[in-house]
Amino acid sequence: MSLELATAKWKVALQDGQHDSAAVHTVTQPDAAQRLQAVLDLVEPHRQKWSLPMDARIVVSYEAGQDAFWIYRALRTRGIECYVVDPASIPVERQKRRAKTPQCACLANR
Repeated sequence: MSLELATAKWKVALQDGQHDSAAVHTVTQPDAAQRLQAVLDLVEPHRQKWSLPMDARIVVSYEAGQDAFWIYRALRTRGIECYVVDPASIPVERQKRRAKTPQCACLANR
């Protein structure tokens, strides 16, 4: 499972390793603890849908940010393996990074 955390909503991508694409959901509960519970509530339906055993390993990853470590601790308490990733360590295609530069330069010259 992968999380993309924002102030008002979180994107959740679940993948079982057998399907080509992930199941992507957005949770928008008003409180961050409620959003975390909504994320956890997504696990069981997908476990059943994908016929995974009850003891299937659950691994969560997300970028370190404003909510980082309380989520890590909450997941670990529930026996879920969790990785908090430094955003600077995530590879980004150089072409995509450079694609923004000409646009910014054009806007700055106006």
